[in-house]
Amino acid sequence: SILDRLPEPLRLFLARRMREVSGLGLMAFVAFMAAALATWSVDDPSLNNATDGPVRNWLGRPGAVAADLAMQLMGVACVAALIPLLVFAIALMRGRAIDRAALRLVAYILGVAASAAVASALPITARWPLPTGLGGVVGDALFGGARNLVGLAAASPFAGLVGFVFAGIAILSLTASAGFGLSDDEPRDADLRAEEDDDRPAAMRDDEPGLAVILLGALAHGFMSLKGA
Repeated sequence: SILDRLPEPLRLFLARRMREVSGLGLMAFVAFMAAALATWSVDDPSLNNATDGPVRNWLGRPGAVAADLAMQLMGVACVAALIPLLVFAIALMRGRAIDRAALRLVAYILGVAASAAVASALPITARWPLPTGLGGVVGDALFGGARNLVGLAAASPFAGLVGFVFAGIAILSLTASAGFGLSDDEPRDADLRAEEDDDRPAAMRDDEPGLAVILLGALAHGFMSLKGA
């Protein structure tokens, strides 16, 4: 190919620029979804709600449709879905390659689905406007199916244990998808490695917990606070 004929420094330069552009695009998507979800209203026009009323979403009709679709499918677990994408965007913007992409994708899908099941395990408040649980269609299907599989009724006091199992799956899967616990064997640019080593303290150059652990810990705390409220 044409790229193979280019000098190695030029190929590394172009590869790094492509990663950075991809990171910017992914960051823009995360910002779009965050703003859309933050201003989501069930009364806004969407795919299943035809209305001539005003659009309250900050991003207009596109934001209203995207937010409503996400909330219908995953409920409040949409927050968990955005966290690994934010980690990916930051890594790409720093010029890093996403190693083990297929494995991370599988872990990401599993973690998001498990997060939706955790949300569906939480009690529905009177202000929740959707006919589904807090985890949307996906969360209700997974939590209800797992509960029925072990023979627990919805009113059983042990039904919450299923939610804790899903919580463990969600935390492990999402942290793995964000790169924590996976070795970074992907070669990176020599100048990038030197730059990272110079910027970080010596104690942090060999091994450090990922940002995903902190973010997911905050997410778990948020779920528990929501349940307590």
